[in-house]
Amino acid sequence: TAGGAPAGQDNLQTSQESGPKISIYPFLPDDNSIPVTDYNQDSLDTITNKAFGTPRIQFPSNLGKVGYRFRFPLTVTNYRDSFIIFSVSGVIWEQNNILAGKVSARIDPENTKDVYLSVEIPADMEAGDHVLQVELQFPEELQNLKASGELSFSLTSAFRYNYGKALIIALLVTAGLAFLAGLFFLVKFLRKTFEALAWRPGEPVKTIYDVYRKYRSHELRRPIEMKVDSQNTKIGMRNVHTLEEGSFKTLGGAGSSYFIFLYHIPNHIAKITFDGESYIFTPLKTGFFPQIKEPLVNCLDLPISVSTETGKEFSIRFVEYVSPLEKINRILHLTDEPGLPEDWPLSFH
Repeated sequence: TAGGAPAGQDNLQTSQESGPKISIYPFLPDDNSIPVTDYNQDSLDTITNKAFGTPRIQFPSNLGKVGYRFRFPLTVTNYRDSFIIFSVSGVIWEQNNILAGKVSARIDPENTKDVYLSVEIPADMEAGDHVLQVELQFPEELQNLKASGELSFSLTSAFRYNYGKALIIALLVTAGLAFLAGLFFLVKFLRKTFEALAWRPGEPVKTIYDVYRKYRSHELRRPIEMKVDSQNTKIGMRNVHTLEEGSFKTLGGAGSSYFIFLYHIPNHIAKITFDGESYIFTPLKTGFFPQIKEPLVNCLDLPISVSTETGKEFSIRFVEYVSPLEKINRILHLTDEPGLPEDWPLSFH
């Protein structure tokens, strides 16, 4: 061109405000051997992250309906050839840290991972649509890392929750349940104790001697326990029952009141009855009691022979039940007055 101006000079434009601008399109080859990539901000961010070895952090789009405490994901990409530990110590909004707890996550080399953060919105924020401009705060080892973004969501008052009050309520409910459970077991224990001693509530019983005197005057009756030769007695109260006047209990297999499990015995082979004065043993299936021809009156402490269908013989006894606690009490009260009362009939077996 004239004046030695270089080719493409006609494309040179000047502006007092922005300076010279050059269009490079005339210098591009006419063929398609070089691909053309459209410029966008994401591409520039990726190039920057790769160049400086920093992770790329992307905030989520609209989170929809949330409560006053919610979680959201950060999409973190590690462009390094080694893993990184990505940690967030704060989410700053209007100079307040709304992060509910610090978060750390391992991001493998050249990998992308969602890291979830929990935030707690101030209770005085009104329900409705909100867009919060937040800045991430990082621990000391990541101080050179900067990241900010938007949290867009619809705050719903139905999700409002005061965790401090909730914790107090939970503790009170737990304490109340524990109290009720303790009260239940206490009542159950006292009921079993009253039953074991045939104690009528409202009657003062001060010592074991008082209990025995009431027993002697027929004001107090003990439960009746069935004992079987060689059968384990450590089965709770299964073979201990209280008989009211005119009532009876059966004995035999598992379907009976008194259970013989050491041998194969059918249900209801006999019964024991209380008539208000004495206990009466009556065979219901006489084949199991070949030595008994008629009901046994005052059957307590008497050995009763039983014969199984295979001819095996063993004996049972009905005795007044004495609880382990009462046995211990007897021993302790021996120190009050050495020796036993003359009319003390209860044995220590």
